[in-house]
Amino acid sequence: MSGTAIPISEKLSLLNERRYIRIDTVFPVEMKFFDPGGGSSSHFFQAFCRNVGQDGLCLELNALDAELEPFLHLPDIKLDLQIEPPFTKKAIHARASLRWKKRQEGELIHYLVGAQYEQINDKDRRRLKRYALGRKWLPGLSLFLTLTLSVSVLFLSLYQLDLARTNQYLTAQVMTLTGYRAGVLSVLNGFGDAWRNVSRDLGINPEKVNDLVRVLSSASLIDQLKEKLEYERSTLLKERESYLADLRDFSEAPPRSRANEAASSEGRDVFPAPNVQLFYQWLTRHQHPQTGLAPSYEGDPKLENWSFTYDQALLVQVYTLFGNYDAAKKILLFFRDHAPQDKGAFVTTYITHSGSAKEWEVISGPNIWLGISALQYQKRSGDKSFEGLAVSLGNWLLALQNEDTEKGVKGGPGLTWYGTEHNLDAYSFYNMLYEVTKNKKFLTAREDVFNWLMKHAYDPNAARFRRGKGDATIATDTLTWAIAALGPARLEQVQFDPDGIMEFAEEHCRVTADFTQPDGKVVKVTGFDFVKPAALGRQGVVSTEWTAQAVVAYRLLADHYESKNKTWRARAYRKKAKFYLGELDKMKTSSLSRTGQGKGCLPYASAPNADTGHGWKVPDGHRTGSIAGTAYAVFAWLGYNPFDLNQSIDLPK
Repeated sequence: MSGTAIPISEKLSLLNERRYIRIDTVFPVEMKFFDPGGGSSSHFFQAFCRNVGQDGLCLELNALDAELEPFLHLPDIKLDLQIEPPFTKKAIHARASLRWKKRQEGELIHYLVGAQYEQINDKDRRRLKRYALGRKWLPGLSLFLTLTLSVSVLFLSLYQLDLARTNQYLTAQVMTLTGYRAGVLSVLNGFGDAWRNVSRDLGINPEKVNDLVRVLSSASLIDQLKEKLEYERSTLLKERESYLADLRDFSEAPPRSRANEAASSEGRDVFPAPNVQLFYQWLTRHQHPQTGLAPSYEGDPKLENWSFTYDQALLVQVYTLFGNYDAAKKILLFFRDHAPQDKGAFVTTYITHSGSAKEWEVISGPNIWLGISALQYQKRSGDKSFEGLAVSLGNWLLALQNEDTEKGVKGGPGLTWYGTEHNLDAYSFYNMLYEVTKNKKFLTAREDVFNWLMKHAYDPNAARFRRGKGDATIATDTLTWAIAALGPARLEQVQFDPDGIMEFAEEHCRVTADFTQPDGKVVKVTGFDFVKPAALGRQGVVSTEWTAQAVVAYRLLADHYESKNKTWRARAYRKKAKFYLGELDKMKTSSLSRTGQGKGCLPYASAPNADTGHGWKVPDGHRTGSIAGTAYAVFAWLGYNPFDLNQSIDLPK
């Protein structure tokens, strides 16, 4: 057999690769090249750990700068590594030598390299290897747990079937005895009448006859037997409902979530704490040092350096929740002192690095959210520097509201449409302004907005909210924000079933879609679309932001029913929240940029460039990070409701 011989260097490369333990996730490594003789050195750049071994790492260098590639070919070049595995917040430092390298096909400069440790803490070396071994065996353990739980579900199903048959038998017995009792009573009554006639003929005391008839007609033995059967039937029905509840809980979640649930305690969330920390780090790395703004999307060239006002308001709240008041203040200072305005309010979009206006359109919602964020910042930091900004936006909103005879909030100055979403925002904002200022005009405005919502947005027949005045389109965020902004208790006061709202959302907007993960693996994710997808004639698309909004609503409903001692219902909503957090976890990605690589974030939707049904499309690109999707996922995991000014939040350790 003839063929081209494999070079010795390549054979050694392949041999070295086999010494590593392949893991199913990657984690970032900051690295730089240096010459031990001091002749040359590079700056730190991003790499990713692909495989872990006893003596070193296999690293992936994506989109390597052309200026760095020559370092790979220098003899005796060394590597300075800052390894960031997910099991520790502190980076592991190591010195290594370059043992082998292999260039991958493609337009960008892409290498796989083998790094052999020369200096590393022995404890850190062992921890890295144990982590790799754990990742290797974890899928098998998960499969075992899934099979075990599947057998349990089958057992519960068979037991439920047996209970149903027993219930049918007992019901039939009760019905038979009831008929038998009626027949006996009829005979006894007839016997009593006959006996009275005989007693009169024989001169027997009628009262004694009546006493005997009453004793016989009571049929006490039959009644006792019937009562016992009814008790047994009731007990079995309660037991049946308990098993059905467990069966529903198991069947609602996919195998992975079932395994997580079995391995965790009742109150533990599926969404791991390190993800929230990674999301927060990604959001902080976004912020521009001069303007304080951050680009809303990272990965779509058409939206590069676009900072939407709504997204900046979400960032203020994320930074505030983590106690990063300086970063939050920098955004608020931009809007208070530098941001261009139009028609007395802020426009929808600004350019990240310069702060100039990108779109000269004024919409109610983003301005309301900016006011809400200023008040949330003040409440948690104690800094009142931006109370004036919030009150100014509140007065601007009041003037806009007063233009309508029914006191509804229009989409913006000069616009004629009314959105339910903006009126829900206004209800919450006015409530916060009244709490801070004690000015009753904001309390009156809040109630005017509530009355408008009940008249024009509330649909009692379908148990849901319409998208706007005269607009019956389904919009998922109007359903989840109704619960978050108005609260389950107030909805119940007006005979609006909060459970029905979420049932409507699940029936019409819940979808399962394909999502391509950064390593190219396609997975199924379940979440909420922007609309009912059939109305647009397209496949379902999972929105990370709107799914996270649903999680916030589920957690609020769980707390509400817990306070009313309806523990079973609270437990059901808590399990739903955990399930959808697990689905969002599947959609983690790393955006394609120098600042975002290696840090966790979420795309805005499961598919790029999809029509939302609300007049705009989602960003392009399969790895485009989204501030809105990532920030609201942080809210969802923490159980934070941005419409509540007095909520206490515990950050993950």
